[in-house]
Amino acid sequence: MRLIEIFSIAVILVLYSSVLSGLMCEFLKIDKKADELRKKTDSLIFVSESFYNTCYGKGYASLEEWKESCRELWELEDIEWEVVENNKNCIYCGKWKSSNETVEVYCSQAD
Repeated sequence: MRLIEIFSIAVILVLYSSVLSGLMCEFLKIDKKADELRKKTDSLIFVSESFYNTCYGKGYASLEEWKESCRELWELEDIEWEVVENNKNCIYCGKWKSSNETVEVYCSQAD
């Protein structure tokens, strides 16, 4: 009778450990997705805010410096900027592309 109890406990422990292993794998997947989302959000906020700051003369010394710095820092595939002039406004357009998104931001300055 004692042998059956030990065997039953061993089977329960094996089943319990396999369930825990599966749960740990799911937690690791969720953690990886959260890290990817955090990096995506951080890059979006940093690049767009630094673009605005540079346009208003608060951030990088020039938009070229902004472009090179952000490309290296956030491993962007492509990053560009251009000036679009309207009647009384100077509009800057910043565009960048990462592995999974393409973003455009605009900054307007009155003359």
